[in-house]
Amino acid sequence: ERRKLYRNGSEDSGKVRLSEINEELKKLRKEVRMTVRIEKHSLEIEERLRKAEEQNQNEKRVEHKEKESQEVR
Repeated sequence: ERRKLYRNGSEDSGKVRLSEINEELKKLRKEVRMTVRIEKHSLEIEERLRKAEEQNQNEKRVEHKEKESQEVR
């Protein structure tokens, strides 16, 4: 649609429509950038959560082993 409007560039209604399309594209591009940032941030948060859960499991194992060794004594 934009190509046709650019080819027929002398028409005022075409220029108005081009402006409308360009504004819509601007908003959509901004939304895409924001979505990509959110996705990246979500992946980082998931990784942090996974590491925290892993650390928590390791701490529980250590506590359990310590408890067992104290019971044996």
